[in-house]
Amino acid sequence: MLDAYCVINYQDRLFDYDIHSIGYAMLSDNLPFIKDVFAKLTYSGFYYEDKTYQKIPVTMEDNVLQGEGAIFTHTMQQFLLGNNALVERNLEIMERVYFSKSHENSTMQYDVNYFRALYLNDVSKCERILNDMVSPKIHQKRNDDALLKKYISMPALGYAKLAWLKGVEVEVKSKLIPKELLPISPLEKYEIPYDFLK
Repeated sequence: MLDAYCVINYQDRLFDYDIHSIGYAMLSDNLPFIKDVFAKLTYSGFYYEDKTYQKIPVTMEDNVLQGEGAIFTHTMQQFLLGNNALVERNLEIMERVYFSKSHENSTMQYDVNYFRALYLNDVSKCERILNDMVSPKIHQKRNDDALLKKYISMPALGYAKLAWLKGVEVEVKSKLIPKELLPISPLEKYEIPYDFLK
């Protein structure tokens, strides 16, 4: 809720660099919030051009079309919204950008391959990629929180939950993707604890 508040009220561009935030939101199982709020979040902030410091408007969509970091969160949002046309478009952009020479050894290729497998509902390929993502080498590169990385692996856990939300029940034998967090089991009622978030 705080992430959503920051994006809505301050045009925070956390989706450019924090793919984990959407994974954490999905773990709540608050489906109305996930699908009606989080999946539709976007920003239209600003950045300054290097030499002239002229204020140039930039939107999340602009960054998605360039294949920048926001494309990963945006693709997850489109999966949640069931927007196959935008998932396909994003996959084409990601494959062009993240499989180019400049990204030859990028760990983001796992993400692109996972999204492609999920789009095709290929359970076994999804599971293989998730297993790769929780391998010590990749897990260490993608998880820098000293405490959390002992217990979970992001974005792998978020990707596994996304699959379950789509009805693709992946299973990964790793303590870093706790199987208890994957089934969809919302609470009867969700309380909003702070007035400013209502």
